Formats: sequence, C-alpha cells, structure tokens
Amino acid sequence: MKQVSIGPLTVRPIALESDDREQLTAFLARLGATSGVVPGMNIGEINWMAYRVIEPSFADSAALITDDAGTVRGMVWLEPDDEFAVEVDPNLANDADLLEGLARYALAELIALSPDVTTPRGSTLLRSDHALCEALGRIGMTTDGTVRHHTFRRDLTRELEVLALPAGCRFNDVHSDDQIAERAAADVAVWPTSSIDAGNYRGVQTAALYRSDLDLIVESNEGVLAAFCLGWFEPHHRVAQFEPIGVLEAFRGLRIGKAIVLEGLRRARELGATVVYINCSATNEAGNALYRSVGCDLVGEWIWWEQNAP
Repeated sequence: MKQVSIGPLTVRPIALESDDREQLTAFLARLGATSGVVPGMNIGEINWMAYRVIEPSFADSAALITDDAGTVRGMVWLEPDDEFAVEVDPNLANDADLLEGLARYALAELIALSPDVTTPRGSTLLRSDHALCEALGRIGMTTDGTVRHHTFRRDLTRELEVLALPAGCRFNDVHSDDQIAERAAADVAVWPTSSIDAGNYRGVQTAALYRSDLDLIVESNEGVLAAFCLGWFEPHHRVAQFEPIGVLEAFRGLRIGKAIVLEGLRRARELGATVVYINCSATNEAGNALYRSVGCDLVGEWIWWEQNAP
C-alpha cells in the first residue's frame, strides 16, 4: 500500500519491524473502551491476522492513518477478494470530506491489490455511521440495507451465569504441539474458509496480546477437541474480544458453546476486563442466539455498501 497525504493526515503502510502493530492494537482498544463507539476492527482480528504468514501479507493489506505527531488516528484494511474497511478516531468520524478521501484511497488500493476480481467490491459500515455512508455515496457506492455482520458487547461488571460442562468434558488450554495441530484442524472444520494451520497458529501465539489462559478448548472424555474460544485482552483499556469461537459438529446441541463462552467471560473478568466484544455473521442464527444467551447486547449492525458498475 502506498503512502499518501489526505487532508491533515498521512496514510502509510504498516512497518512490521516497528511497534506499529502494538500501536494499532492500543488504538482499537481505546475505541472499544469509548462510550458510544462500536469498533469495526477489534483487537482480536488484528492479533489473529497480523501474526500469520498469509497472502497477501498483513503489511500489504493494511495501512495506518497518522497525524503530524505520528499518533495513530485510524487504519485502512483490505480483504483482497472484495472488501475494504476504514476505521478512524471518533473525533474524525463526522468529517465526510476526509472520509471520502480515505474511501477513495482504500478502494483504489483494493483494486490495485486484486485487479482481476470481477465481482463488485464494497465495504461494511455501521448502520449509524452517517458521515462514512455519505462519503461512500459520493464515490458512487450504494446499499440495499443488507446486514452482513453483528457486533455484540458484554458488560463484565454485570453478573455472569454459571454453567457446567456435560459430564466427562473438561476445559483446557492450547499448549502442546498435538493440541496446536488439532486446534488448527478444528478451526478449518468449523470455518471451512479459514487459512489457519499449525505453523500459522504458532505465529498467533507470538502475538502481542496472546495469553495461553484465554486460548480455551473443551475436550471430551475421550480427549477429543469439542469446542474452542480464543480471547484477547488489552489491559490498559480493560477491553477484551473473543475471536474465533467454534463448536465441532458432533458436539453441538449440548450447550458446550455457551459453557466455553461463559468460561472465557469469567477469565477475562478475572484479568481485569470490563467489556468484551464478539462479532458474528448476521445470518449465523445459532451464533447470534448464543451471544444473547450469555448476556451480550447487540450494539452494531453492519450494512453492505457496494461499488457501482463502471
């Protein structure tokens, strides 16, 4: 991604040999702790993606937005198949002119990164993000109001339900090589488009916010991995996120998903987290029901905006 100036800001590639990833994580955690703000990107996504060997690389698909002092004020993220995202500081979120410039940059970079894509490109925006919606309209994008994603938030100062696992099942965390391989395979089994493998999972374990005690799994009495829930905790802003979560098909309907999420919430609260975010596809009825069942509030609906045909 190229470096450009847009208004008073600089958009530049992330330098992986610097502390850029950590600065970006801190920026996203601050958004998560800010009243009335629903982050698009979260600390979990950044750590889950940024420490893996993938194509295109994290450095090739993400850029920082900084001010004259070098302070991170936002980010641009590209999903090479068809999507871009623009995340900015709340103090910039009502500047439609600035957002238009960032959206034009993001769309141009997405096209340059994947020029052979023939499907319309787009972006998911918070329904209430009126300035960014206006900016996308200015560059010729439209929406039919289709909701792609939900963002859930759980206030950890509220009481947590206690739910035991089915007889013979137990909580564990991922630490051995065998568990890493099984955990990576489970991710692909639950999410078939996942690109995780054992090598990339070891990369995730080097991430700035990775904690083994939040890398939860449920094992059956035969020692088979039944469910997983990976938590991320940023202690300065006391924000957590769960990403990803999954239950293997053979173990669904046993309330194991609810039990592992509640255990993750409990552990995050013990570490000092006051709020947890979980993202879910709008069409994932089981996931949406699960997160509501553990006391999460739906705080964000993300609407698909699409590039008009040339």
